[in-house]
Amino acid sequence: MLTEKNTVADMIRSGQTLMLSGTEEMLTGLPEGNWVGGTSSYFMNEDGGQKCLDKIFVSKLPPDAKLELIKFYDAEHLADISGDSLDHGFTYLLMPFESQAHLKYAEKAPSFPGQFAKITIGWVAGVLLEEIGKKATKVFNGKTGQSSETDALAMHCSLPKDKYATISTINIYEADTSATVTFTSNGFEIGDCLINGQPANIVKYIKENNIDINHPLVTHFRFGTRANRIVDLTEHPMFENYGGNYVNVSFAGINGDKALLYAPVFEGVKYYFAKPADYFTEFRKNLTAVSDEFAFSFSCILNYVNSNLDGKVTEGMYGPFTFGEIAYQLLNQTLVYLDIKKLGTT
Repeated sequence: MLTEKNTVADMIRSGQTLMLSGTEEMLTGLPEGNWVGGTSSYFMNEDGGQKCLDKIFVSKLPPDAKLELIKFYDAEHLADISGDSLDHGFTYLLMPFESQAHLKYAEKAPSFPGQFAKITIGWVAGVLLEEIGKKATKVFNGKTGQSSETDALAMHCSLPKDKYATISTINIYEADTSATVTFTSNGFEIGDCLINGQPANIVKYIKENNIDINHPLVTHFRFGTRANRIVDLTEHPMFENYGGNYVNVSFAGINGDKALLYAPVFEGVKYYFAKPADYFTEFRKNLTAVSDEFAFSFSCILNYVNSNLDGKVTEGMYGPFTFGEIAYQLLNQTLVYLDIKKLGTT
């Protein structure tokens, strides 16, 4: 919950393990201890969605989890994250927006060895919307007092043998299957493509069909690799394809004949334009009762902006609004949360 800075400092000194989010000014100067943090200025609190510059949002490490390691990873060593992750536990991962770590993770994470065998959950740090491109985002290693504008930061945690972690998502979007879009290369900028198998330019298609790019591209694919190619692992027995939800790729804008994205598209994967949807209305339909297994959550800043969530409450799901969500790989316009469950339960 949103908490006064001096209270957060007392919690750190008492030895609590915390996941924090707030402005750079709020996170700077906290005492060293068992915590990690990322910059954010927007939150879903018990009293509703809001911009907050003078408090820190606090999530506590679940009681059954144990902190094992907090470590920075530069862009060249992101593949080591899954190797350092515990076989029986989870990794909470933070990274600065538009840093080399963020961009490389977005494009390369599906091909990292063991990426889908470990539980990796986290988010991309942000700033005030009017400060995008003007002020750097940061992640903070409370163990050492260091911060970074360039590197990813992981909190590796273990769980007792009778407990396990699961990642769940709430994505309110569905596909308009009248147009199937594929690309011949990976990337954050897209122009030429195939629509229903025919050569096209996606920007031209968007304009001619009056498509609202506040809504994302969606795909049913959960990505993995085989022979160094991105492949569909939806049917793999390890995966549940985010509970049957689509995976979103959000539009950042249009520049000439290119559409700019907040996450990359992948060659040969089938994408669709999302059907228009109101986040708040559809979220409430999709939200099940929060159980005692719930640990923490976070949601995309585009959900906050596009669905006017200021002052509205999404019961039980509280946390920062982020500039990207991590559930094994980078997601957009999605709410992500972690449950800690007892073996023998689903």
